[in-house]
Formats: sequence, C-alpha cells, structure tokens
Amino acid sequence: MKERLYFIPPVIIMILIYLGSNDPASGEKSDFITKFIWKIIDNIFNYNHTYSQEMGLSFLIRKLAHMTEYGLLNISTFFALIKNFKLKYNQNIIISSIISLLYSITDEYHQSFVPGRVGTYEDVLIDLSGILLVSFILIKKLTVKNV
Repeated sequence: MKERLYFIPPVIIMILIYLGSNDPASGEKSDFITKFIWKIIDNIFNYNHTYSQEMGLSFLIRKLAHMTEYGLLNISTFFALIKNFKLKYNQNIIISSIISLLYSITDEYHQSFVPGRVGTYEDVLIDLSGILLVSFILIKKLTVKNV
C-alpha cells in the first residue's frame, strides 16, 4: 500500500501543469520573472536591455519551464512505476516517457480551449525534449550501473 504513495508526486505535477495551462494570465506571470532578471542585470552591469532582448529571455524562460516540468513528470512517474510494478528498468523508462508525452499532448489540446491560450505542437516537442533528456539520463545510469 505504501508503494502507491509514489504516485502522489506525478499526480501533483500533473495538477500543477493543468492549473498553469488553465490560467489565461500565465504569460504575464513568466514576464514578471523576466523583468526581475533584467532589472538585476541592468543594475549590476549598468546595462539597458532592449524590448527584443526582454522578449527573447521571456521566451527562453517559458520553454525551459516546459522542459523542466515534463522532465520532472517523467522522472516522478518512472519512480512510481519502479516502486509499484515488476517491470524491467528500461520498460519503466519507456512507459513513463509515453505517459508524460501523452499528458503533454492532452495539455496542449486543453490549452486550445482556454481563452488567451493556444495549444501548439511546438510546445509538445519542447516538452518531449525534457522527457527525452530525463530518459537519456536514466538510460545512462542503467548503462553505468551494468558496466
């Protein structure tokens, strides 16, 4: 029964992703972070950034957030599977990756119905890059462990 508790982190991550996707003002919230970072850079280096630089950093932060949240979803799902099912290590990697990718696809589809948001296949690909990064790290751990 205690092993089922390992499913709590991926479910929490899924809920947080859903809530973020359901928020029409999510872009403004990430822009706040960008403005804060630029304020620090401008003050420390006596630099005056351009609007284009601000938008570029904002884009980068949002896309890195996509990669990070789906990487975390993948690894937390992987550990939940490892603790609950008697599958091979690499099978758990594949299943957790598929679950994470399917959640990404459904999340982007969900966003297409939220006013002020759009669902894009580009974001699914960015999510997939975070999923694959974690998968490659887990595979590398497997190969190092077996050497």
